[in-house]
Amino acid sequence: MPTIYLWQISDITSSGPDVFSNTMDGNDGAVGVSTFSINGGSTKHAIDVVDNDANLENDDATSQDIASAVSFDGASFSPGDNIQVEYSYIVRVVGSSDPADNITAYGIRMDNTLHGVATDAPLVPGLSYDVLSIVSNSPTVPYSEMVVCFTAGTLILTDQGETPIENLTVGSMVKTLHHGVQPIRWIRKRRIFPEDLSLNPNLRPIKISKGALDNEGVPACDLIVSPQHRILISSKIADRMFHDSDMLIPAKKLLPLPGVEIVDDDAHVEYWHFICDDHQVVFANGTPTETLFLGAEALKALPDTTRAEISLMFPEFGLDRQPKPAAPLAKGLRSKMLVQRHLKNRKPILSDAFTRLSR
Repeated sequence: MPTIYLWQISDITSSGPDVFSNTMDGNDGAVGVSTFSINGGSTKHAIDVVDNDANLENDDATSQDIASAVSFDGASFSPGDNIQVEYSYIVRVVGSSDPADNITAYGIRMDNTLHGVATDAPLVPGLSYDVLSIVSNSPTVPYSEMVVCFTAGTLILTDQGETPIENLTVGSMVKTLHHGVQPIRWIRKRRIFPEDLSLNPNLRPIKISKGALDNEGVPACDLIVSPQHRILISSKIADRMFHDSDMLIPAKKLLPLPGVEIVDDDAHVEYWHFICDDHQVVFANGTPTETLFLGAEALKALPDTTRAEISLMFPEFGLDRQPKPAAPLAKGLRSKMLVQRHLKNRKPILSDAFTRLSR
């Protein structure tokens, strides 16, 4: 069952012709003259869809129905109400001239009225976007292209609740598993372009689907991270195998698990990293995962300018330093054996006890 994540039309403010007008077709007059923004404090809403294929289409005769009752954009919808994509625009943050910043926005009609907007990359509340061009008045869109929680939109648990990672700054207070609330000391992003992904497929992100890691709905929505980004395993199986119930394992090592896969497309990706005073386990889309671990190998893998910046801020992080990880690191054969044992015993990598404790 596909899930799409939508902004409410009522959460969008437009300048110029109403880019997301409540009509049956996209407003071509908005192209080149309109801007819009997501109102500050707005959040995306999850809508589950029952469909007979892998595409959301512009056709109310197809089997594209809302799966469960939901209140959205000031209206109430019942299971079986039709949902479809009405049109698509190319938009870009106001002031940017980089085509790599282009985002496709899709108008979504629910039960014959335009109510929502989906995108193929995150929109950030408070930022303004220019409407550059209209792509189609009747698109057919693979659900996989309507990105759920792309890397730049990952929700990090802070003292103010869940916050998109791109809205965090130095000094933001993040909640950690072991040490309460901790300040961010350094945060940066790195953009990987399609040509880089083609030349270096090992950089392609890993998607951990909603609910893939336990029986309680972790992640809360799809989590997309870099292949080497470590996810916490917390289980009795880990304790029996390695005498420690908590282990950190690279996301790519979780690929044998149902619901974990490589994102194999041509879209660019932004990888965000942040550092606290020490290595920590934080919560991303409800999933226990690491902050940037500044071990010797991780430092060597960073660009020279980034490494120099970190060295100035954290002079103790030398290339020969061996920092203490937030939990034991599962490497090589150990990580493979750990995942295989969970699969063999049909046990989630996060125990119910851990999930209840972390919430």
